[in-house]
Amino acid sequence: SLVPAPERCRCFPNDMYVDYARFTKLWIAKFGKTQNAYRDYGPDISWHVIRTYIKGLSTDGILEEDEYQFLRKSEKSVSEVVFSRIYKSVWEAWYMEETNPDKTKRYWDDQDLVRYVLDNELIKKANAASLGIFCDEAQDFTHIELESFLRMSVFSERSVYPHDIDKIPFVFAGDEFQTLNPTGFKWESVKAAFVEKFIFGICPIANEAKTTVNLVDLKNNYRSIPNIVRFGNTVQALRVAKFALTGVQP
Repeated sequence: SLVPAPERCRCFPNDMYVDYARFTKLWIAKFGKTQNAYRDYGPDISWHVIRTYIKGLSTDGILEEDEYQFLRKSEKSVSEVVFSRIYKSVWEAWYMEETNPDKTKRYWDDQDLVRYVLDNELIKKANAASLGIFCDEAQDFTHIELESFLRMSVFSERSVYPHDIDKIPFVFAGDEFQTLNPTGFKWESVKAAFVEKFIFGICPIANEAKTTVNLVDLKNNYRSIPNIVRFGNTVQALRVAKFALTGVQP
């Protein structure tokens, strides 16, 4: 809704929108008969890498192949070999051109839309800033989507004293086990990005060691019958045992 109507019709027609389900169909049409394609760069991992890293990580532009190696270890969810393989075989050889903004008729996804809004400062132009920001389904956010939410806060262009930071109304809610996209979501990554982009942006003298983002783990289920909850907890227990996970509670 922030994009002016003429540009919206021209750049983001509904019939060319790509979500995870459509990407999978397009991938199968392109690579379904290619030997070892499912094993080497299947649609799930390809969507994850393109959406989360190549298109969704930096507001400065597309993440280049050689830049992935310089990311912090905690930010990486795939190996450099897998990233390079997908970058060359899927992104560079196919999807980059399919979503090229210079094409008369091109596919587009959420990351293209968010980047357009950010690059053209449409949040500021529409005076769309708000005092309080509440975001549900936070497990599906990429970094540039997070950046758009931060810019929607009126405090993004204010200077704030360190002792007032925790009074800014900014709430994220989500469940990493209910993601609609294979994003490799990590709460710690969102927290780090929020501190770096927002808190240090409005308060450069903030002490990183003392800057906290309150994380409240909701452990009570109010919408499922006990049998469903017990089954879910059993699956979680098996996951913990199988993958040696820590911090997962019933």
